[in-house]
Amino acid sequence: AVLGSSKNVYCSADTLYIVGVGKRGGEYSIISSFDLSNGGISYRSSGSVEGSLISQQSMNEYDGMFRIATRVTDKNGVSSVSVYVLDESLTSVNGAGQLYPEGNVSAVRFEDRYARIIDSTSGESVIVLDLAANPPMLASTLMGNSAYLYAYSDTMLMGVGRSDDGGVTLTMYSSEN
Repeated sequence: AVLGSSKNVYCSADTLYIVGVGKRGGEYSIISSFDLSNGGISYRSSGSVEGSLISQQSMNEYDGMFRIATRVTDKNGVSSVSVYVLDESLTSVNGAGQLYPEGNVSAVRFEDRYARIIDSTSGESVIVLDLAANPPMLASTLMGNSAYLYAYSDTMLMGVGRSDDGGVTLTMYSSEN
């Protein structure tokens, strides 16, 4: 049985993921998955990754793999971001860590094979990781003022942000190398 509660939930067409927090020996995220196919719900697997979930939007499923981004704080109090790719048994099969040390990651967006990580302390930079590569590869670095990124096409991203005067900014990025 799975006991406890969590507000961090992600649901794909056939799998429900619940993410909780553990603190023994450092903060980590506990992930449980449930199979929703065949008109019912049944426990599938559990696993954990280092760090705490950044936000409700920093998890996703793609090609049967669960992706999650966490904030990891080391023993010196320096925080960074880690991105993990987990298989159906919630075992880590790929990942990248120590991204944006001491940065202020405002959002992580997974789309297709990419993870886009937005850091609001370094001039709103965005790194794009190709999660299909093992280990994940830096696909591109984008600069701009965007709090949210949306796929506009296969090669273009649209960034939505706030301008210095409180207005809205729209920025188009090319994700081609």
